[in-house]
Amino acid sequence: MASEPKLFKRRLLGYQRKAVDAHLATVDAAIAELGEQVASATSPDHHELVLRATRLSVEAVIEQAEADADRIRRAAHDEAAGILADAYALVRARDDVIDLTESATDDAGDLADDEAALFDGERSATDLDPAT
Repeated sequence: MASEPKLFKRRLLGYQRKAVDAHLATVDAAIAELGEQVASATSPDHHELVLRATRLSVEAVIEQAEADADRIRRAAHDEAAGILADAYALVRARDDVIDLTESATDDAGDLADDEAALFDGERSATDLDPAT
């Protein structure tokens, strides 16, 4: 399955405005050229043919522009959904790290308390031992 050629390069937060503006300038130039052809028509028959051709050309350009806009909109939506999913995953990972850190801190405190109690117990046992 062949992939569609990319009309615009995608960046982290959308498309390059320069590329979109260049495409729109091309479309505007094509429309302006067709308008000049209509203005330069001399005979009524030729004029009618040019108008019809212009109308068909403009309709085709508009349809293509709408299709491009829909495709770009879908791609941007998909990209935004991916970025949002990644952001939620990072937030969940951060919460997991915080929970693990708190748990490790609690465990370290418990171990310190146990060690202190053991040390105090050893000191008490040596105080009671008459041999020392």
